[in-house]
Amino acid sequence: MTRRLASLSVPEDFRTLQHLMNREKHSKRKERLHMLYLIKGHFVESQNHLSKLLSRNRQTINRWLTLYETGQLAGLLMIHTSPGRPPTLPPVAQEALKKNSHHPSALARIG
Repeated sequence: MTRRLASLSVPEDFRTLQHLMNREKHSKRKERLHMLYLIKGHFVESQNHLSKLLSRNRQTINRWLTLYETGQLAGLLMIHTSPGRPPTLPPVAQEALKKNSHHPSALARIG
């Protein structure tokens, strides 16, 4: 089912969205700002139309809209990243490496 975008309230000014979109360096945030820009400018009428314009799955657009409705602009622009693999070195060994890395002779032994 496609959601009508006319009922979505975007309090940010059109020019503000345009400015934020042009200054944004992170591609994921820029894409999400572009979505708001299209909605605010009434360039799209439905979620399906928006998904085709942005070349994103309808469910992705739905997730972004939900993020925006719950957390406004800050919630939409927060990009979740994986914490990564946990360190395999014990904390004692990490501290020893940090301590010894400041000495040039310690670095020469590594190479």
